[in-house]
Amino acid sequence: MSDPRRPEKVVPYHLPAPTEDASDWHNNFAMYIAMAGIFFRNQYKVIPWLALYFGLSAYLNGRKSVTSKDSFGSNNGIMIAVVSFITFYINFFLMHRKALAQLDSPEGL
Repeated sequence: MSDPRRPEKVVPYHLPAPTEDASDWHNNFAMYIAMAGIFFRNQYKVIPWLALYFGLSAYLNGRKSVTSKDSFGSNNGIMIAVVSFITFYINFFLMHRKALAQLDSPEGL
């Protein structure tokens, strides 16, 4: 019995050409949500967590083979998400210490 496959019908595999306009939407969401978290500060607890989620997602799904034109590469989403997260939670720690120090003072509140 002969081989039914035809050697002239074989198509070699080629990698698809990379597109320049394919944007990283996780990175964009991380930056937009993080800026909203910085602007709204302590009003909405979910904003810094969403920014951190999208920032980590963009960082972990980023390809090292693709070079970016900006100086930070694809890490600017995670960096600004961490800044938003710190901006949100630093007020809890600093305000807590100030409130305890004010309660311990002789004048009280």
